[in-house]
Amino acid sequence: MRPLFILIVLCFISSLNLTAQSSKYLNGYWKGYITKNSLSETTGLSFELYLEVQGSTIKGRSYVFEEDGTVTEMEISGYIHKDRSISLGDARFLPLGEKELPPYVKQYQFIHNRSIFDTENVLNGYWQEIVETPLSLVRRRGKCVLRKVEVKGKA
Repeated sequence: MRPLFILIVLCFISSLNLTAQSSKYLNGYWKGYITKNSLSETTGLSFELYLEVQGSTIKGRSYVFEEDGTVTEMEISGYIHKDRSISLGDARFLPLGEKELPPYVKQYQFIHNRSIFDTENVLNGYWQEIVETPLSLVRRRGKCVLRKVEVKGKA
């Protein structure tokens, strides 16, 4: 009975450590692409995230660089789940200059891929338009792939 209790305590402590490690690796600047209405394309619009993690809560900003040269900036928030998946959603539009409100609000789902065998920090995921009827065929959705950008400190 005692070894089982010790094993359970060790598993619990290691799961807490995984959440702490996730926040360490997720904090910061991410850069990649986002597709518009395609789940299979491997290129798209430039897409950037800045994430700040506290425990299992994430806050930050998203930047989508549109084809016409404008940038759509949104405040985002979400959570890290126990399975290391990440849910984020557009929380507030941050207008830059004369930029109009985006035609839809997005929700994101990511998996944080990081292992001792992979030297890159990658967020792979999808986005979908938030609509009143979740099974609507006209709901917009797409794919997102981001890589962590290491910011070099000044000496």
